[in-house]
Amino acid sequence: MIEVLVAVTLLAVISFLIWQAMGVSTLSKERFEKKDSLYRAATLSMDRMSRDLQMAVLFTNIELLGVSVSGEQMTKSVFIGANNGDQDKISVSSRRRP
Repeated sequence: MIEVLVAVTLLAVISFLIWQAMGVSTLSKERFEKKDSLYRAATLSMDRMSRDLQMAVLFTNIELLGVSVSGEQMTKSVFIGANNGDQDKISVSSRRRP
């Protein structure tokens, strides 16, 4: 009878340890997936910006759109960078990919 009691106790302890290990690994997996999702989104954004900047073009023959109200000539060619602290901005004219 004592052997059965010891065996059941050992089985309960081992089952508890396995359950704890599975819980910890599940939480670790969820944290990793959240970080991975964030890094994937950042990578995709950077790749998209990189492709857009690679396709940026400054036209040699400027196609005029007319004159603005202030008297400045308007063109289709754009490549402007603005330093706004931690939220910089780049505006470009880019060609469509075939």
